[in-house]
Amino acid sequence: VATSGAGATAVVTVPDSAVGDFAGNPRVFVVDGTTAHERPVETEGQVGERRIVKKGLEAGERVVASGVDKMTDGATIAARSETKP
Repeated sequence: VATSGAGATAVVTVPDSAVGDFAGNPRVFVVDGTTAHERPVETEGQVGERRIVKKGLEAGERVVASGVDKMTDGATIAARSETKP
């Protein structure tokens, strides 16, 4: 999860690939150690390849960035760290 904003209100963004549409509602999988937890989010637009998250995530939380369509809540994952601006 990245934040953007120089002089403006900071916003939380995630890779577009991290947001899945489950039953018509946007969701992400938040990483907690080696476990992924499904969480509903409210999105508001896009900046390049990143989705703006209005509600549901805090800056600094890690999310699953790919394969979310195959994820289930509580899934064990092999986390890797990848930071993009």
